[in-house]
Amino acid sequence: MKKICIIVVYFGKFPNFLDFYLKTCSYNPTINWLIYTNCKIPENYPQNIKFIKGTKKKFSELASKKLGFKVSIKNPYKLCDFKPTYGILFEEQLKKFDFWGTGDLDLFYGNIRKFITNNMLKKYEIITARADRMVGHFTLYKNIPKINYLFKKTKNYKKVFQSKEVYGFDERNQIIRKKKSIKEDCMQDLVSRLINKKELKVFFKTIIEEYVCVNWDKNWKFYWAKGKLVNLKNLKQVMYFHFLETLNNKKIPKKIKGKPIDYFIFSEKGIFPCKKINLKLYKLSLFKNKLNKKINRKIGQLGLFIKKYDPKFYYGLKKLKTKQK
Repeated sequence: MKKICIIVVYFGKFPNFLDFYLKTCSYNPTINWLIYTNCKIPENYPQNIKFIKGTKKKFSELASKKLGFKVSIKNPYKLCDFKPTYGILFEEQLKKFDFWGTGDLDLFYGNIRKFITNNMLKKYEIITARADRMVGHFTLYKNIPKINYLFKKTKNYKKVFQSKEVYGFDERNQIIRKKKSIKEDCMQDLVSRLINKKELKVFFKTIIEEYVCVNWDKNWKFYWAKGKLVNLKNLKQVMYFHFLETLNNKKIPKKIKGKPIDYFIFSEKGIFPCKKINLKLYKLSLFKNKLNKKINRKIGQLGLFIKKYDPKFYYGLKKLKTKQK
């Protein structure tokens, strides 16, 4: 089995649901995490997670040394631009791994190995979690010099790394927060060029859910059960859920009830430990509710038809219904 290490560099304050995040990591025992942070390290955490204490200054010094030119990180969001360099910055910690990946803390993992198979890892050099573009919250890079130094093939990576601006270099170079498109080269541009030249094997597929995708439905709800993550609207399993905008806008579920256990539900209302859900019965209830809505809609349409063509009969039925109540 190919070995994977996901790297997270995080400065500031850990999210209030960190225990739940760690729980979802623990149910992926064949995946490792390396978390470089200035936050207080939890007393208890899974064996497949390694914490390294660091600061923005120390990270800047590390990046300057490894990249060969001076960089200075003041804004934590600037770290997004440096994600493609992690294979070099943390090369000592990554020696035993076949792939290294980029990650974030504002998400809950499902069963990663269900979606990232060993055959995929043998076939592809880069694997990302969306069909339309590379994503900083989950992209795997093959741990070889060709891929670790790939970012150097972009046209102006030094300018990006030395600038104070946050470019979103790891994805498609859209300045974070300002939502202002720019012309600087980025990893997505580079990867697209190399794919067209047949010089790079990359896997693109949407195998996740994100807050921006489910936000149109205020009743979105997900169920996590011993490493399995299920969308309760359609019962589809996903690799992870990314809160995304909820973190930036401070809309992450603030209500957290209890400590993480083997089963919990989360939605916009909060995170709630729960009992095991029988998904077969739940699926049956979804079908029943959908059928009832369809029947009620048809009955309503029939009522409007009767009202239009036989108002006397319609109001007679309505009066009879009222008496029965």
